[in-house]
Amino acid sequence: MVFTTQKTLDRHIDHSPAHSRDRLLQAPGARPIIPVGAITNPSADRRWSAIPLSQHEYILSLLSSECHPVKDLLQNGHNLHIMTKEDLMELRKCRDCGTNQRQHYSRARECNFHPGRSTGNRNQQGFIKFTCCGNPPRRGCESREKHNFQDSPRMDVMSRLARTPIQVARETKYRAVVLDCEMVSTVGGMSEVVIVSVIDYFTGNVLLDTYVKPKNRVTNWASRCHGVTPDIFNNAVRKSQALAGWSAARRAIWDLIDDETIVVGHAVKNDLDVLGMIHHRIVDSAILTRYATGGYNSFGLDRLVKDFLDIDFRTNPGGIHNCMEDVIATREVVLFCTRKKTELGAWANLRIQEHNLKVEQERIKRERAKKNEDEKSKKQRDGKEDSNKFKENGLEDDGDIDGGVKLMNR
Repeated sequence: MVFTTQKTLDRHIDHSPAHSRDRLLQAPGARPIIPVGAITNPSADRRWSAIPLSQHEYILSLLSSECHPVKDLLQNGHNLHIMTKEDLMELRKCRDCGTNQRQHYSRARECNFHPGRSTGNRNQQGFIKFTCCGNPPRRGCESREKHNFQDSPRMDVMSRLARTPIQVARETKYRAVVLDCEMVSTVGGMSEVVIVSVIDYFTGNVLLDTYVKPKNRVTNWASRCHGVTPDIFNNAVRKSQALAGWSAARRAIWDLIDDETIVVGHAVKNDLDVLGMIHHRIVDSAILTRYATGGYNSFGLDRLVKDFLDIDFRTNPGGIHNCMEDVIATREVVLFCTRKKTELGAWANLRIQEHNLKVEQERIKRERAKKNEDEKSKKQRDGKEDSNKFKENGLEDDGDIDGGVKLMNR
């Protein structure tokens, strides 16, 4: 093909599929795609730890001792039970009156609602006022026989949940992996996985690092977070470099692990939810560090990497997340927490002192504000009292003058 001007050549390069690979590699936030099952070794990056084979069992024992009990997982929002049909019915609520579908069938309730919006005010009986009726009774001002049940975003998450397959003696799976996902928002307010990365906890070898095609239409790509733009993603799909939805991503992960595998992550509950996974053997760096400090604060991964490792992390423009770098950093943070208990305790004590100091400063600030408010109110009261006294004294003086004038007239 012959191009007569530089402008036509540039237009061809910008729009021709033949040059799309170059655009992918040069685009901001672009990332290499590693086919499922490929093994690479990021230990060449000296920022991260390499664990000798002789220490694997010891490292596994340390990690196993930190697996969170069911109580802690539930407290941190993990979904550990498959929802029954009746449970899912509780998540379907009437858009108008708020009754869930299970209550409707158990009590045969009619739909009783206010078509107007809440004013935020209450009447003399304590009931909230609505724009439709002004001064309503306890129940709605309109009724109908049928409810307008709607599926909630949480219902979609709960309906896809499945347990990690049990351990099979003939199959060899990884004993501990580190997982991270990047997400986009889709229609209905749902989050879907768009990148999934998994590494072996002991070696750091990459087990899975690929794009995932959302099943629903994307409404927010969150490109500022992970750098994935529609052009970059569509280019990967055209080259068959993306898995077909969250279910395919989950199957790819299940090819690597079983129910005895320890899954490591940072706030990994969010990753498990978008993958529809129920897993009980969890070590979460966010939970580990929050509980170490008494449960007062949560710490971001970048803060933990800086505090524990003092290394450069997310140094690209805008602090864009690289999913693979995040899993490697999470591995490093958990290695620190499990191998260096003394240092972790010292760090936690500093964070507790910072928290207590902040609480004390806020208390002092509140007391000063209250004291200033009290002084201001006192000055206002004193000013009103002085004003009233002045008026009263002024009236008395006028009376005395009038009285004196009357006496003089006599």
